[in-house]
Amino acid sequence: MKLTGLLVLSLGILAGCGKLNGTMDATQQMPEKMDQTFQQIKTTNDQMKDTNDTVKQEPVAIALEKMQDPANGTNLLPIPFDIMPWAETFGKYASTDQVIKVVYLWEQKLNTTTVDANASDADKAAFNQRMLQTFMALESVCGLLPDDKVQQIVKEQISSEGRFQTTAMNLLMMRVRFVRDVLVGASLLSEPLDNAGKLEQGIAYASSVEYVARLPYASKISIDIKAPFGEQQETLDPKGVATGVWSSLKSNVAIPDKQSTDSMTGDAKLDKIRFDDEQKRKAAGLSTIDAKLKAWN
Repeated sequence: MKLTGLLVLSLGILAGCGKLNGTMDATQQMPEKMDQTFQQIKTTNDQMKDTNDTVKQEPVAIALEKMQDPANGTNLLPIPFDIMPWAETFGKYASTDQVIKVVYLWEQKLNTTTVDANASDADKAAFNQRMLQTFMALESVCGLLPDDKVQQIVKEQISSEGRFQTTAMNLLMMRVRFVRDVLVGASLLSEPLDNAGKLEQGIAYASSVEYVARLPYASKISIDIKAPFGEQQETLDPKGVATGVWSSLKSNVAIPDKQSTDSMTGDAKLDKIRFDDEQKRKAAGLSTIDAKLKAWN
């Protein structure tokens, strides 16, 4: 009996040692398994990033194609109606690196591409129309680019003396021209600024011009594009262009000083609240304009 008990005890100890060895082996394998898990997670994250980047780039490619589509190049002046939505999409999704390179390439295209001297009048007219479409797409991209991306390009290319410093300077001039001539002149001021929303949008446009005009090198900003349809040349007059936009807004404000008898809500109290709010927004807007004009004098 004693021998039997001793044998059982010995077998138990050996079994325990086997379990201990198995546990130690598993413990030693844990770092390797964790490394494999982390690598799988990294691979998955990289794949997701690649997919997200592809999704983000799809609108950029489509917008570039649409801006150059002849079907969108029929009505270009004074407002490039069919190009502007695509230019805005491009500016929203493209990186600043992509934007500045497209601006550079389109400038080069306009400055260097010529039509065959023996081409028919019809072919020459079609060629000039395509070049005009490129130019209007170029100005649209510059004019509709989000403010934060404009500031980033200024930092990357002008302040840091980047490869496309000259192109960035040209971008700023084309931005001013598009905001002044298209967004404000041909669009916003095609009707009176008769509500607070229109006035506030005008101030946002003018602020984009103000930003460029206040840069320390503003007087050196210019464009000189020798396009087939006509040379596009202008050097920025900082004070002139800024005060011109601010003054045009002020002279077109037509928000009524008295509450209309026509109800917009069907509730007299709500109408009064809306009227008072608009008067406050009007006063704030005019105050901003006056302050900007005073700062230039």
